[in-house]
Amino acid sequence: KNMEKTFDNSIVEVTSSQGSFVDATEDQQDKGSFGEREVLSGTPERVKRDMEFLNESWANMAENVDEEDALLNYLETKTPEIPKPTENFQSRLTKGQKKSQKKVNQSSKDSYATRSKNDKTFAISAVYAATSYLNRRRLWNSLNALQTQHDLPWCFIGDFNAILGSHENRGRTPPARLPMEEFQNWTDTFKLIHLPTKGATFTWENGRRGLRHTERRLDRAICNPSWLDMCTNLQVSTLAKHKSDHFPLLLDFNLNLISFASHFKFMRMWTTHPDCDKIIKDCWGKTVVGCPMYILSQKLKLVKDKLKSWNKVCFGNVHESVTSA
Repeated sequence: KNMEKTFDNSIVEVTSSQGSFVDATEDQQDKGSFGEREVLSGTPERVKRDMEFLNESWANMAENVDEEDALLNYLETKTPEIPKPTENFQSRLTKGQKKSQKKVNQSSKDSYATRSKNDKTFAISAVYAATSYLNRRRLWNSLNALQTQHDLPWCFIGDFNAILGSHENRGRTPPARLPMEEFQNWTDTFKLIHLPTKGATFTWENGRRGLRHTERRLDRAICNPSWLDMCTNLQVSTLAKHKSDHFPLLLDFNLNLISFASHFKFMRMWTTHPDCDKIIKDCWGKTVVGCPMYILSQKLKLVKDKLKSWNKVCFGNVHESVTSA
């Protein structure tokens, strides 16, 4: 019973603080709704878009602050562990405490993977950004910290929930300026490059019809210059979507080293071997039809190929033999 009373008191404290904050916010919004209409009538269109964005995001900001306060209060009270429900006791959780427990279980660590191939180490991060620009701001800071700690070829791919400009948006509602600027500032900090995507121009749509239909390029792949220097082939394309409002992305790249054919050089040591003269005479005795210059070039090519293959069989790799000796 004592445990049940203590737990009920913590419920009252959390829910009361949440209720007072939300009520105050709603009252303030109701009082200013009529006055805002008069102010917006003479406001430039650019300022209107920013004001609309701030009004929409205020509710998310208030909810985030409210949930964080509730979580801190929940942890400070050190509520004892709730026993498992039995026939004589049944625990009940309020909506606010369920959110708090859910936040406690969530991990705040940034996820990334590193891999080595052809003696090269690179990193890939899968991004799923929040819809709130405040949470995205924390994400940009976390990604900057990762790149500062690990100087590697890096590629970020996923849903960033942000666009660079109005050219990546199609719909009646224009995009807000502040989230676009913060997204651009993050990419400019480490000179990141937005890779072009083949396929669908806009990777997300809201599923509505008519004037409320909106499409945006929220999914993309972003890499640093070191990633481009490492890859010999790089391509990003969209796949067919299935039961989702986003197009999946396919990142195709390879790290194959570019090899160049070495120039042919006639080695003096070949003349010390008796088979060298025989190979040259056999190749030069072949019949080639054409003008004199063409005949000469073809015979030289034939001699070169025969001597290169013969050198590998007869002498092998001289540099390795000297090193191992």
